[in-house]
Amino acid sequence: MDVRGHSKNLKGYYLHYRDINDPNAVIAGSDQKVKDQISAFNDAGFRCSFLLCQQPESVVKKIITSLPGFSDGVEWPSVDTIADADFLYIRRPRFISRDFISFLKEFKHRMPKAKVILEIPTYPYDLEMRTPKTYLAYLRDKANRQRLYETVDRIADLSGTDAIFGIETLQIINGVDLSRISPRKAKSKNRQRIDVICVAYFALWHGIDRFIEGMREYYQKDCDTDVVLHLVGAGNEIPKLKRMVSDSGLEEHIIFHGERDGVQLDAIYDFCDYALASLGLHRIGISRASTLKTREYLAKGIPFIYSGSIDVFENEWLQYCIQVSADDSPIDIDRFVDECIKVSNEVGQSKLVNVIRDYAARNVSVEAAMKNVVEYIKVG
Repeated sequence: MDVRGHSKNLKGYYLHYRDINDPNAVIAGSDQKVKDQISAFNDAGFRCSFLLCQQPESVVKKIITSLPGFSDGVEWPSVDTIADADFLYIRRPRFISRDFISFLKEFKHRMPKAKVILEIPTYPYDLEMRTPKTYLAYLRDKANRQRLYETVDRIADLSGTDAIFGIETLQIINGVDLSRISPRKAKSKNRQRIDVICVAYFALWHGIDRFIEGMREYYQKDCDTDVVLHLVGAGNEIPKLKRMVSDSGLEEHIIFHGERDGVQLDAIYDFCDYALASLGLHRIGISRASTLKTREYLAKGIPFIYSGSIDVFENEWLQYCIQVSADDSPIDIDRFVDECIKVSNEVGQSKLVNVIRDYAARNVSVEAAMKNVVEYIKVG
């Protein structure tokens, strides 16, 4: 009996490269996204299991496995262990390799009717990979990705592109499980102070330097309102940002909290009025964003600043968020302060939390985010 098309009988595996079930690890946003997507599949009636494909973690191993002629270092599963699959959902690995292509070819040979869906979280991603540390991996990726069409049925895409590498796309967005994200508790505080939070694994494309440069210019003048930036997280960009803060004399106005989660992170959210989304995606060729962080901000009920365009704002714009230019210019902090005061006077922080949280429920739930993929898998 062919059970395809009956979602309760469909078996799938979600392939990812970090252990999302490690109780000792700080859960990154991408890891939580994987958990939420698996839940969305199972809530749709599938039987979807997580499958860890361990990849190199050390810098040395990453470099060695990027060299031509070497294995990619990923522990791809034996096809025997997934021979009962009706579908595979795979996040793009560090780079597309011959090993990955060979694994998919063997799987498709054994399971020709099974659907293979590859998620590409960022597209295009060439500029992101053309760095000294990842350039060799980029060359291997470029050489092998044109063969993906042989074994990948659809690409789950967040960029709005119709086809990638000759493969038809399924449009998704980054979604969040609102039940696990508590709305912030807006604090009554001195209205002559505005606190801004940014939670990230800080990299060049977050563009935090633009906000810091704007703050430097702002504090060179007489100002009635104190603006304090709270940076929460780690990342390669942190040393550069700390130097900028020191050189600009902004130590009293910019706080580096390090990595925080749970109650500690909630407390910082509760104290803050606005958030920073990515201000530098143009640096890696991205003009339309679907970042996880904007979803988490919406779920927390906090308005934010962003550059470029955001997918979920295309049909229903959230007026309390502030759009800035997609370039390297410093952020105009005077304008930002005026907008914050205007929003606070018109809406109030407590009501603002509810308005934004309601927006999130309508637009960025995990079920809405994965709808197209679920429907594709269900069709036999």
